[in-house]
Amino acid sequence: MIDPATAEVLFMGTEAETSGLEAFNSIKDEESLDNDTAAARTISILTQLLNSRMIEIWLGDPKSRDPICRPNDPVEATIITKQRILTMDEPDGRMLVYITTDTGENLLKNS
Repeated sequence: MIDPATAEVLFMGTEAETSGLEAFNSIKDEESLDNDTAAARTISILTQLLNSRMIEIWLGDPKSRDPICRPNDPVEATIITKQRILTMDEPDGRMLVYITTDTGENLLKNS
């Protein structure tokens, strides 16, 4: 069984490529959190889902959400930072984007 905020983050990623900012806003509203607590909770949820292979995550174009890879990009959970989830195009013109994997969708179906 997964908690409601985690389920919502997973569900959002099944509908389309979703930004870290959208996940942050959803968690903040769902759990009635202040910005700092919501940011920490968002980082925790996204990291847990990534490490469990429930989501795929990348840095992408803020308009198209297409991946934009650059040399020396952070990898895996190291791209999930407070700055990346609170902005759509900082610090380098890219935003944090994720999508739910088949494994994540199966977890939702079986919850």
